Amino acid sequence: MGSLPPAAGQYAQGFVGLNTFIYEPVGFDPINQQSVSTPYSFQRETINILGVSFGVDLEQNSIYQGAGAGLAIRHKNYLFSHELANTASYFHSLMLHRNGPYGFPMWRQMRIGQNPLTRRQIKENVFTIVMEPGEEIRRQHKDGVEVLINRYGDIRRFDEVPITSRFKPFSFVGGTTIIDPRTKNNMLKRFDIRATLANETCFFNNDELNRIYNRTPCENENYSLIRDMYLDDALNDDCSPVDSFELFKYRETVYPPQIYTYKSYTRERTTFSFPWNTDRLTRNKEGLDEDGNNAASGLYNYEITASCWPLDPESDYLTRSDIDPWNCNPASEGQPEPGTEPDAGLLARGYGQLYWTNSAAGDSCVNPTPFYSRRQTLQYTGSVVAPDGIDIPATGTNPTFLQSQMYLGSPLWEAAEQAEKQPFQNSYSDFAHQLRLRGQGYSIVSEYRESNLVESMYVSGALQVTGGLFSVTGGLRDQNSDANEDFFTIYTNSDFLKHFDLVREHHKDFTEPSSITLKCNAVKKFVPYEGFYPAQRCDQIAQQFYDSYKGHLSVGEVDANFQVENPLHAYSEYPDVVQSKRSMQNFLTPLFAPGALFNTIKAGVACDWPYLTSSFTNDSSGIAPGAGDQILFAGTGSTLQDIGRAAEDTFRERIPFEALIEPEKYLANRALFAYQPPVGTSPATIHTQSYGIWSGQGTRFYSLMMSNFLAEVPEFFLENKNFTYLYSKKQDDPSFGVAEANKPYVMRVKMYKTLTGENIKVTGSSGQLFNVPQTIPTASVKENITMYSRPTAFGPPSFGTAAAYSGFSLSSTGLIDAYYYDGSNLLFGSKYGYNFPFTPPYYHGDAWADILFLPTQSRKYSLSEIIASSSVNYYRFFDPNIHGGSISVDATAFERARYNFDAARLHGPQSPWTVNTNAMQLNSSVNLFSNGVVDSNADILRLADSDDPDARWIIQSKFETPILNFKDVAVTEGAGSGSIARGMWHQYGRLPTSDEGVRLQVSNIPQSFMVGNGFTEEQAQVTGSLANLVGFTSEPARMGEVANSKKVKEAVVAVPFVEVDGHRQYFKMPRRDLEYALDALTDPLNQVKRGKVGDSVFKMIMKMKQYNFPPVMNFIDFEEVDPFYMYIFEFEHEFSRLDLSDMWQNLPPTLNEKMETAQATISHPLLAREILGGGVVERQSPGGGGMITLKDAKGEGVPNNVKWMVFKVKQKAKKKYYEKIVGKRESLQVSTKKNLEGVGYGPTGRNIKFGYNWPYDFFSMVELVKLDVEVTLSDVETETETIKPKTGKNVPPKVTEKFEELNQYVRKGRGK
Repeated sequence: MGSLPPAAGQYAQGFVGLNTFIYEPVGFDPINQQSVSTPYSFQRETINILGVSFGVDLEQNSIYQGAGAGLAIRHKNYLFSHELANTASYFHSLMLHRNGPYGFPMWRQMRIGQNPLTRRQIKENVFTIVMEPGEEIRRQHKDGVEVLINRYGDIRRFDEVPITSRFKPFSFVGGTTIIDPRTKNNMLKRFDIRATLANETCFFNNDELNRIYNRTPCENENYSLIRDMYLDDALNDDCSPVDSFELFKYRETVYPPQIYTYKSYTRERTTFSFPWNTDRLTRNKEGLDEDGNNAASGLYNYEITASCWPLDPESDYLTRSDIDPWNCNPASEGQPEPGTEPDAGLLARGYGQLYWTNSAAGDSCVNPTPFYSRRQTLQYTGSVVAPDGIDIPATGTNPTFLQSQMYLGSPLWEAAEQAEKQPFQNSYSDFAHQLRLRGQGYSIVSEYRESNLVESMYVSGALQVTGGLFSVTGGLRDQNSDANEDFFTIYTNSDFLKHFDLVREHHKDFTEPSSITLKCNAVKKFVPYEGFYPAQRCDQIAQQFYDSYKGHLSVGEVDANFQVENPLHAYSEYPDVVQSKRSMQNFLTPLFAPGALFNTIKAGVACDWPYLTSSFTNDSSGIAPGAGDQILFAGTGSTLQDIGRAAEDTFRERIPFEALIEPEKYLANRALFAYQPPVGTSPATIHTQSYGIWSGQGTRFYSLMMSNFLAEVPEFFLENKNFTYLYSKKQDDPSFGVAEANKPYVMRVKMYKTLTGENIKVTGSSGQLFNVPQTIPTASVKENITMYSRPTAFGPPSFGTAAAYSGFSLSSTGLIDAYYYDGSNLLFGSKYGYNFPFTPPYYHGDAWADILFLPTQSRKYSLSEIIASSSVNYYRFFDPNIHGGSISVDATAFERARYNFDAARLHGPQSPWTVNTNAMQLNSSVNLFSNGVVDSNADILRLADSDDPDARWIIQSKFETPILNFKDVAVTEGAGSGSIARGMWHQYGRLPTSDEGVRLQVSNIPQSFMVGNGFTEEQAQVTGSLANLVGFTSEPARMGEVANSKKVKEAVVAVPFVEVDGHRQYFKMPRRDLEYALDALTDPLNQVKRGKVGDSVFKMIMKMKQYNFPPVMNFIDFEEVDPFYMYIFEFEHEFSRLDLSDMWQNLPPTLNEKMETAQATISHPLLAREILGGGVVERQSPGGGGMITLKDAKGEGVPNNVKWMVFKVKQKAKKKYYEKIVGKRESLQVSTKKNLEGVGYGPTGRNIKFGYNWPYDFFSMVELVKLDVEVTLSDVETETETIKPKTGKNVPPKVTEKFEELNQYVRKGRGK
């Protein structure tokens, strides 16, 4: 038996408040005696806690907690450095901690208010009282019942702020008669008196305390004195100095409520967390997802500790060396056993790129995960950058890397350090320090974030979701949404106008309220929520993809060695679906690994993904230490049949960019093969008998989420809020389409990146020079803009051509012999820096679409006829000896390659004969044949009908992101430094200059190119320009250009209501008034429609259409909801071009680092057709010509007990990608009276009026709010809308002035 721990009494106890081994939870609010856990351990915050929290529940101010738990050692600090005995000595330590060493002497009794509990109450502005007397106690005796009354009752707790800024001075504007010193005549001198009204009569914040202590407010002396000067006929009293009355203004701050003003938890987000910290290891979180669930249930796959920032590489990036990072074999307990720290962020993890093989069981699996870029799997230094790309100093002169650098190439995320800003501060306290000081008297305001409720509304119906509509992200623990009991009281409901009833009562026989003004003061500072930054949103979209479809995948033709039962991996059996097998990684790859989405982001233009229709051979000894390259290889012979397979069966079929929106159209019921061989085989065939199949079923949430993201990227970040497009003349132009019979008309649509030099021209069969699409590798021609440097990051590398195979010798082919042959090797394929199948069209030079129109008659052709009769040939690589020949004018490049096929070598997907067919062509990124109507500002309005005279031929990009330049960025080198990519979402890119970028252009095709390429010299000389025929200009358009600025809006809503039986009752507005306002919005020039409702109502409806409101409050889109009045205060901020560039790179705008103040005001007369008025009053026209509006009809007024429900709403985002694309079936056609913006489709095909609202739901701009209300009492001349003063007998009529300044205020100050 070991020795016992020492008794607690042997250690000194810090009775002055220094906590050693006693945990003493003293306080007045048990619910706040716990620590708050956030999803990220590095941002845990503690609220209202004294000492530290050990996870032990204790009653406050007590030794015991419940029966059987009465041990003093429950107060023991188990984090104390020494083990303490659980003995009786602990009781003495506890008493010493509570009372100190001197007991309870007189001097301590005199300072009773200095004990820890009262000090805490003072700090928290808490007032407590003991109720007297207490409860009755009835005791049964033999003689009857004895009733005893406890002397003391419960302790009551009240929040009492010691100061108030709620009450404002009243304002009285009047006049007094004086003698004009110049004319000696009477004149009226105007004055404005302001004096306190409520401050001197305000006692406790809580009315209950006022009642308990009998603090009945008395009337303010200043107010009594002033009102006696004009009320009760005092204007005619010679003793009164006041001779005229114009108005009386009563003002008050109603929000935040008085009892919650100056509270820390209403001025800051006390539990806010954002997944970022400047320290890399601190960013790691345990193997739980954002909801605290086991991460293995989603794309996090393992209960591992990993970075919460999706772009982080492994934490040992800078220190690792000679490692085995591709070894992802599972350990015996089923957990990964990587050779490096497996703690990369979700989009930087590499294990989804490899199949691993369990040698003991002979099983093969892949760990499903999306990833932003592929790891490097070639040893050759020339493979890490294109021949016309930037110089990579780390590659040196060695033609190959060390094999320990294989399967690396994932860079540090250095954008933040290079930009000298972070995605967010390390804590909300760091962010909000100045905000709290500036926002004293303000409050955090709740908000409606529709994105959080899409699934609930879709399943239950929008109007059935009535709870959880409003929330405060990071708000007070247990009170951060309206599902909590006190949420509305703390964050949403205002006070009523406390003394307005008194003022109204005093003036009821003299004047009445004539107008109301609400002023919303705001402090603006940008707060990103998780999911705002594009990388985070892509992470969430990939997770939603998994969640939407995971239950509907299976494995086809599983071979005996392929594992399907492990639930942690791609092919697995889940208990919820009997015999349902999963192939998630094969399903993820075309879209997210890196797939169309992440290749598009790396490229800046839409990318598709090659569809693998058969097996590949891995030209490798596997990818394990000491192994060779991992490279896809196709075409195992040298016959025309083999080249057909290599060209057609390899990458000729492609999954288009649109599959991101409609996966069911392009991926359902197709065999989805893997794109990577298993580890450690030599050589290996990608599992020909193992493929994933998706049934096409699942939920719609992924498609809705992706559609919103793809629609908002151009809307938020790009110039003109749209994708790049080129357009022709209108088809009714006299010169449009006037063609000659049998005369070929041709034009070239091309996409290209800018270069530092001029590309080399080649000689055609005519002997003339012409350009080719590919950039010919020379030292003098390099790109001057780099979006992403490493071609192998876009997709698996593939084989080019063997110079000699089975005895065949090389024969000269001109261009190839001159520039692509070093005397020993043909310089094709990924080994030499090419990846045509996966890189964007501009990556290795130009991408051409040569369009041919061959009319059969001499006449004017319509646009639809020209498009229907046009053919197109695509080029990214051209050699006149391969693609030339006059086999047919309209022969495709693939047919020419077959015609000139050289059978004397072994061909892969990037052979000179196959590369153009397997390359990603221009139609992968551009819609070439659309028609639409363009307005005078060159904005696409709508899809055009075939006979529409305004129809134009439109060539439009499918999608773009901001294109930035990473050509000169610095990188921090680590292991595998030679393969570190430079590019988007790794380093910090700059805005391109005017001579840098990616361009889209229409041009003529040179005759020198046509001769020998389908045309004879005579035919080439008589061809016409299709561009001139339809009216395209040759001016190139810049692609991916960041907008100069972006205005964003956020609105604070104040809904007036009164409480009836404990429920809010809004002020109803007739639906007829709503229809009047909607009619006026659709026909703004119609003054009759516009004049029916007041300005305040009209502007209210106009603003409502720009923001998302909860369906139960959205009476515009939901006719089941009764209309009601509300005040909508708009706040706007303009992001700069640099702000937009930074936000796309996952960095905050400048508004995150500074704060701004703003004020929005709404003022209106209290008339029937205005807010609070009750509705438009109409009467029959005297002439029987219909109804006329009584514009001067008085409204229902302002009730004394009116309050306001205050919350924020978000600007409406674009929700449908196809609304951005002209010519698509989902595109919005001619608009109708009802705006269809943002309408999705429900499970029955009916329209649903809600959806995901990125990015606006994912940040806050208005952080703190204060609302002031002002009511003006006066008489008003309704026809002129001017104040009509009341005057006494001492004011002659001729000297009664019009106070133009005040009249202008009344006429023009409304509805600001």
